[in-house]
Amino acid sequence: MTAAASLTEAAISAADNLLTLYTGNTLKAKTAAFCATALAIFPDQTQSSRPVADWLTLLSALSDQMPVASVPYSSLNSAIDYVYRLCFLATALNTQTPQQVTNAQATALLAAYNAQFA
Repeated sequence: MTAAASLTEAAISAADNLLTLYTGNTLKAKTAAFCATALAIFPDQTQSSRPVADWLTLLSALSDQMPVASVPYSSLNSAIDYVYRLCFLATALNTQTPQQVTNAQATALLAAYNAQFA
């Protein structure tokens, strides 16, 4: 697993990176840590944060329901889907005009991804 240089690269490598965590029985812990960090970057009271925060909320709820070990394959599949979508969504909202995701938020989200998933 290598660190992603962009959120687009993070989205593309999500399946490989999360599969590695799944096989090592660390998917739940890493996903919970990612969500805890990332949710602080996108506070719900900020209107522009809500699209990304919505995907993070789904991922966090999924993580809460995962067992510590022997995570069901369907949970892995959902986690990959959520991480993929939230990384691409953050990229899209960061590159549009006006920006809904700031450069600082995008950088912090990428750092959180790399810290937990890469």
